Amino acid sequence: MAGAFHFFAHEVGGYMDTKKWTEHFKRDLPVFYEATRKFYRKELEPGKYKGISGGFGCYGERGAESTMLRLRFAGGIIEQRDLQSLITLIEKHKVEMVHYTTCQSLQLHHLTETQVLSLTADPL
Repeated sequence: MAGAFHFFAHEVGGYMDTKKWTEHFKRDLPVFYEATRKFYRKELEPGKYKGISGGFGCYGERGAESTMLRLRFAGGIIEQRDLQSLITLIEKHKVEMVHYTTCQSLQLHHLTETQVLSLTADPL
């Protein structure tokens, strides 16, 4: 399993099966991790970070002091087992602000570097 969010596949340009997406996700995680570390050390400007992190649904927030992780769901449907997994993750990683959007996604706001890195690596 690539990480806790492997089943919340977020991709542009059409359908990608879960296995292929998971392989893609795993392959690119080290690049995302390094960019996230640089962003929090102020070694990577927000626009450049977005170019890397956006594919992971992660975006710097105003002031470049925190990030937001956006989870998208096919058709806006959250299965009960996935909802329970989300609750577990949110509690485990002490996420303080969760926003369910009108665009049928879930946003985890005001995340620290440690939270972003551990949330994307956390196997369920």
